[in-house]
Parts: sequence; structure tokens; C-alpha cells
Amino acid sequence: MTQQYIGTLYFLASLISPTQLLAADKNPSENNKMEMDGQEQRSNDNNSYQVNSPTTGFSPLTVAGEQIDAAYIEESYGERKGAVVLFHDQGEQFESNGVITTLRHALPEFGWSSLNVSLNLPFEPNILLSASLEKAESNGEAEDAKTLPVVSNEQRIAAALAFLKEKDFEQIIFIGLGQGGNLAFESLQNNSGAVSALVLISTPIITKQQEFGLLELPVLDVFGSRDLAGIEQAVAQRKVRMKRNEEANYSDREIIGANHVYYGLEPMLISTLRGWLRTQFDQQGQN
Repeated sequence: MTQQYIGTLYFLASLISPTQLLAADKNPSENNKMEMDGQEQRSNDNNSYQVNSPTTGFSPLTVAGEQIDAAYIEESYGERKGAVVLFHDQGEQFESNGVITTLRHALPEFGWSSLNVSLNLPFEPNILLSASLEKAESNGEAEDAKTLPVVSNEQRIAAALAFLKEKDFEQIIFIGLGQGGNLAFESLQNNSGAVSALVLISTPIITKQQEFGLLELPVLDVFGSRDLAGIEQAVAQRKVRMKRNEEANYSDREIIGANHVYYGLEPMLISTLRGWLRTQFDQQGQN
């Protein structure tokens, strides 16, 4: 063998870690078991996740003949105040260690039952990472990430509201993170009579600014001082628009030190939402 060829073999060998070599010696079925244990396996539906490990309150909704992942937790406070519907951010999974999962577990402790629904908010990168992927897409060999699901977000949200209405909830709050906040706001147009308030968490510019300024529902706009670029400016624009329209039901809250996922400051976020909900609804009676 030539020296150049030997050098190539050494380079390829360096790319394989000892951990990978040890894993390769194991039984393939054991490897698969290790990989799947305690994780969520995504099904053929791009926006539905088959949960292998127990998900607290896992309650899939049947919409248009398909099962959509959802999780419901009944309040544990002993005083039923209402329910919240949680809208996850763009590119997020149905269940994760992020803001939405934190809130869905925390708010029931204060009397607010929570419902988390899998939404169609895929992350769409602006760049193509692989030339081979581009070729595969042109040949029809790659799945089109932009293909719309059979079940629309509108249908999912309608099913979520119907689920809560069957449980006789009167106060229903929409809470959206990031682009989930945009979707929550847009959903109000079809469900305004069923929703009592809107909470936006680190939500970028609302696409329908004029309609937002006409909202008469109580609105809480939360952001972090270390949030993503443009979030603070988006909140400031919404605040000015609501002030011009003399909408007194609008409030904004800045959480100092918080980034987009509120890492380490989850208790502050929970306290902020809890305090606002108490101010808005505790004196209006319970369900």
C-alpha cells in the first residue's frame, strides 16, 4: 500500500470513537433497546410522537380519524379555576424538558388544569446543509418537510377546546411560546368566544398587528432580558399599539436574566404567570 493510502486509513479510523467500537460489539437488539428506552419514538405523522416512556396525563385526541398526541393534567390545588391550552414553539417536540412541559406540570398545582397538544410548527432552516439532500429532493427520494399534515392546526385546536368543554371549563387560557404565541393569537379569530385570555411568552412580531391591537381579552406579554434578537422590540411594538388603542387589559413582564428557554429561571416564569392569573381571574369566581 502506498503511504497516502495508509494515511487515509488512519484518518478514517480516527473518526471512530472507542464508544462506537464498543457499541458495535453489542447485540443489535440490545442497542436498539438502549436507544429507545425512556425516549419518544416519532411516528410516521411528522407531528405525532409515540411515547414509549410514561407521559403524565397522556391523552391523545382523535381528529379526522387520526390520533394527535396530547397530555392533560387535572388541577391538584383543590379549587378549580380553569384550564390552559399550551402552544409549543416552532420546531419543538410535543413533550420535552422546555418551557411548555414545565408549565403544564406547574400550573395545575395552582388550580389551572393544563392541556398540551402536538402542533404542526416544523423548523424550516434557511440553508441547505447537504448537496446530497438537494439531489435526493430533486429525485423525489427525500420527504418534503413542508408537506401539510392531514390534520391542520385549526382542527387540533378545535379538538382541544372541545375536550375541555366536555369537562365543563368556563375559563380557558391560551399560552403560546415563541411562534406558538403567533398561532395562539391567530386561533382566537375562530375561537374568541371560548377563550378568556392570551399569554405570549417570548413571541416574535405578530403577523397581524392591526388585529392584535383590537383584542379585548386580557393579554400578558412575557420576555427575557437575554431573549432572542427582536423579541424585546416585538413586545415594545405590541405595548405601544395596545396603549394607542387604550386597551387596559394588556400587561408586559420582563424577566431579568432569562433567555428564550428561561433556563434556571423557570420558578420566576411560573410565579409571573401565577400572579397574573390570580389578579385577572381569582375574583371572578371559579368554575
